[in-house]
Amino acid sequence: MQAAKLIGSEALGLSDMVLKDREKGFKPRCEFTVTSIDTAVVEGEVLRGSLLLPKGLEGPFPSVLMRTPYGRKSEMGQSFLARQGYAVLVQDTRGRFSSSGEFVPVQHEQMDGAATVAWMRQQPWCNGKVGATGGSYLGFTAWACVDGSHLDAIVPIITQSNIRSAVFRPGGAVSFELVVLWFYLVLHLMKDLHEDPMSLPKKLWHGMRKKKLHRAFKSLPLGKVDEIILGSQNSFLQDGLIAHGNEASRFWEGKEKLCSFERAIPPCHILTGWYDFFLEGALEDFAKARRTGSQVSLTIAPIHHWSLLGFRNVYERVLLSTFDTHLKLQDRLEIWRLCLSHFFSDGLTLNGKLGLLVNRQAPSLNTSMKDSRIALIVVIGVIVRSATLMVQCADERSGMDNMRSGATN
Repeated sequence: MQAAKLIGSEALGLSDMVLKDREKGFKPRCEFTVTSIDTAVVEGEVLRGSLLLPKGLEGPFPSVLMRTPYGRKSEMGQSFLARQGYAVLVQDTRGRFSSSGEFVPVQHEQMDGAATVAWMRQQPWCNGKVGATGGSYLGFTAWACVDGSHLDAIVPIITQSNIRSAVFRPGGAVSFELVVLWFYLVLHLMKDLHEDPMSLPKKLWHGMRKKKLHRAFKSLPLGKVDEIILGSQNSFLQDGLIAHGNEASRFWEGKEKLCSFERAIPPCHILTGWYDFFLEGALEDFAKARRTGSQVSLTIAPIHHWSLLGFRNVYERVLLSTFDTHLKLQDRLEIWRLCLSHFFSDGLTLNGKLGLLVNRQAPSLNTSMKDSRIALIVVIGVIVRSATLMVQCADERSGMDNMRSGATN
């Protein structure tokens, strides 16, 4: 394990201006240190990551796991959580960047995720409470931790648990934007980034000159798209296309569903976007979780897949309201006070128990809640929700030690 050091914006690859803007709205509780560490070993492969620990606060800490194929030094919200008093482990997935092994999309995420959660619980800096979060593919890896390990909370962001329905749309059409852009980014642009930090801009410039994406989006048959964006055939993509429609194929075994929903899942807050290509899958996850009796909340923001960072106030509130409740076990009335403003922001918040619908139509990106009827619904919802929380907190103070009876908002 390398010596811990105080992290700065340069180490994360962010400008001071961007970091300052990202922290606006929530006062940091502390600074943090970052350490490069070896974590779980699975099937002989070492999974490596960056450990962010609050500086100046007494541990052990509530802990959050983020597993990524995009490089653990990329900023994905970990600095925000660390400054709020969480230990955050950002881990390179198997075969990516510093982690050993072969990267096969999705295939090892359940096994590796469960092993990592178990490893975290044994560490002296962890207080025994572990949550998982992440957006897009990081959301896949968060869902993958649910079945095989004991999580205390999960916040999946602009993602879904069913991989097959994410790649193939209803009716059988390929989600072409997702497939082309993701393979181009992960398996081409970022392929050599660990050894050569300048490789990504060089490849990006070369791809623009050769109009690779333009050619890929217009290519037929679909089986030729990997040769255009990667320079050669990709066995994973080829096998997936061949398996499509073939129910006898074993390609999707261990890959199709990252969470089975065969039993209640940990407390969960799903954050998705009106314009995200994972919206339908996220709604299905919410419905499945409710059917199991799980404690689950849903927020739909006026965002598409690539605009989440522009709405940091939304996802930061969702992260804090969920993790402060279930990892720090803070008083729900205090959490509700923190998140009241969330009801008055653009978007939709649906609570798993009350079923409160704040906004019934997809808002435009610059729409504000001026309709008096909607405002009245919101006010009534706030009053009902506050009363419910006061009753719950009173019950808990009289003898209930767990926090399982209320809804996270």
